[in-house]
Amino acid sequence: MTIFQNNFYKYYQFILKFRMAIIAMFTLIFIYLVITMTAFLTHNDDSLWLKGSNEYNKLQDKTHQQIYIQKLQLKVGNKPFSKENINKLQLLHSNLEKLKHIQKIKSPLTHNAIISSNDNEGSSLIELTMLYGKSIDEIRKTLKESFKDFSQFYSPNRETLYVYVFSTEAIDYDKVYIPFKHKIIGVAEKENIFKDSILFSILLGTLFVLFSITFRSIIPSVLGTIFIAFNTLFTLSLYQLIQPDVPIHVSILLVAIAVSIMDFVYIYYGWHIMQHAHSHKRSIYYIMMKTIKPIFWTTVVSVIGIGSLIFHNSIILQSIGYNVILSSITAFILSFSLLIAFLSFFKIKNPYMITKNSSRFFAGLEAKYELIVLKGFFLITILIFIVSIVFVILKPTSMVTKSDNKVISLHFPSDGLTQEALKKAEHFHHDIMLKFEDDIDDIVSIYKYTKGFTKAYNPAIEFKIEDVNMDFILFDFKLYGIYDDVVKESGHQMSIYLEEDGIDKNVILQWIRTWDKENTTLLDDVNSLLNSAKNDTINHMIVVVVFILFLISYVIYHITQNKIYALIALIINSIPLVWFFSILIILQLSLSIEILVAMIIMIALSSDATIHFLYYYHRNLRYKTSDEKFLEHSFIEVGTPIGIGSTILLITFVLLVFANIPTISSIGIYSVLLITGSLIADLLILPVLFIELVKSKSIRPA
Repeated sequence: MTIFQNNFYKYYQFILKFRMAIIAMFTLIFIYLVITMTAFLTHNDDSLWLKGSNEYNKLQDKTHQQIYIQKLQLKVGNKPFSKENINKLQLLHSNLEKLKHIQKIKSPLTHNAIISSNDNEGSSLIELTMLYGKSIDEIRKTLKESFKDFSQFYSPNRETLYVYVFSTEAIDYDKVYIPFKHKIIGVAEKENIFKDSILFSILLGTLFVLFSITFRSIIPSVLGTIFIAFNTLFTLSLYQLIQPDVPIHVSILLVAIAVSIMDFVYIYYGWHIMQHAHSHKRSIYYIMMKTIKPIFWTTVVSVIGIGSLIFHNSIILQSIGYNVILSSITAFILSFSLLIAFLSFFKIKNPYMITKNSSRFFAGLEAKYELIVLKGFFLITILIFIVSIVFVILKPTSMVTKSDNKVISLHFPSDGLTQEALKKAEHFHHDIMLKFEDDIDDIVSIYKYTKGFTKAYNPAIEFKIEDVNMDFILFDFKLYGIYDDVVKESGHQMSIYLEEDGIDKNVILQWIRTWDKENTTLLDDVNSLLNSAKNDTINHMIVVVVFILFLISYVIYHITQNKIYALIALIINSIPLVWFFSILIILQLSLSIEILVAMIIMIALSSDATIHFLYYYHRNLRYKTSDEKFLEHSFIEVGTPIGIGSTILLITFVLLVFANIPTISSIGIYSVLLITGSLIADLLILPVLFIELVKSKSIRPA
């Protein structure tokens, strides 16, 4: 025995000797945590995205309050200006105004239009018209005759009316009577502890059934459910200890479950099939020796690679990073302590080998592969990779969640209504309209109203900021009640309303942030802040993914001392990511926490499978066997637990697709795509690529 084997055998004997004490200790800890658990789950990831983001931090530093802008899409039919619709709109205003946190409502009723007229003596009279409070007949007449001034509130066919609600807190619109058929853009999911409990009960029940079917025994079902429950609860508790004030997004729990399943399957499957030739206790020692190194290195990859997310400012990325670190380390500890102690009490008579025939079938199939097919697959993947990279470089905002909320609210710090403030507003108006004139409906600001009043008084003169009488303008602003709307907190507000079918809002947001060289302009609406926060994570996520790929390659090189093995690891783990990103681009899907969680699950699974496969190849290539026999053994030893674990996860995530929780459903869809890609790469591409490199003598048997 080597020193490692000797010490490890002593550790194995220690576990068996004190197995009752180990089980009792972990069980007592589990019960205590169940009783004292206070961590709460959230479906809404908005606050997690905002905390730590650059634009949100700027807002907090200036102690400026964020604004919630909710866009209501109201169906008004083919008679948009009917008495019934005007009545309903007035009722909606009345209902919204009763709410506590409403700041303002922008609709045809509250829209300000500056109108000038001449009196009998030839003097200009200025009037700021607002339809709010006028009779239904007056409102209908104005909308019909001056529709151009109100067109921004209607769809091109006039069958949909847009109302924008500005508030200082998020509004629960389920409690507001809206007298139209309507659609509310961007309403967050509600928390539902009962629904979450039912979901995870079904999840554990599904895993219980799948383990029983796979191994034709109830033992793995009981042990697997216990192992997953222990690891999930320990992860939650440790996370709560590290970040007590940060809620756990419900989706991140799935990462802990995914890690638990794979570690459990590797150890249980090995112990299960080894009982064909060994006693159940001797099988425990052998499987511990076989799996300790690959599981250790996959844990290292997860902790260092995915765990590096904790160094980003974004709370959501930190949350994912901490959960991966804690779930990976906890699963590793439980795998070689609690799970081993449990296994020592059980014995499998006539252990069932589920993939004996299929392993032989796939091995024979892959041993007779066509090289041209392999080359064609890699060529297509490379082309897709190049196209995806070019697309993201040229249009990085495409990776950010597209917003249906076509409003941007800005705050420009200033000393109130001054000529300097007007000059900056004019400069901004000029630049943004020069770039996005066809995509902007309206910009409400001090510049718009100042120019409107000035031109109304004397349409013939050229408007110049230098010639503006600020006292008159200040008087008009206060006379017509618009001062408080556009001048706030030693600064001035600007609201940009975008065309419904115009350019993506994120493109304009990024332009605004680039335009602001002084870094003083504040985005203060929550939707824009969220989009900016997500955009800021793109580069970091790309760096982390690349770092993980090279970390996996380094770990493989460290294990094998062979650069070709490292190159194989890099290629195989890149394939599902390349294809997944191409799908995102083709389907125009954008970055979200659901996609991030699915990517993390896939990377964890892919690195896990790659390390186990290449570790096996490295140890067993020295034996002189045919390609077919070598592949068959690798499928039985490594491919089967990978296939079992991934298939169980696939079925589990397919069930999640049908969950009545949008976040969970989305994670289910993305995870199914990524896990399928990972399975194809690990079970079909990796073995064939390895055999080809052996044939070309790039890899030589020891």
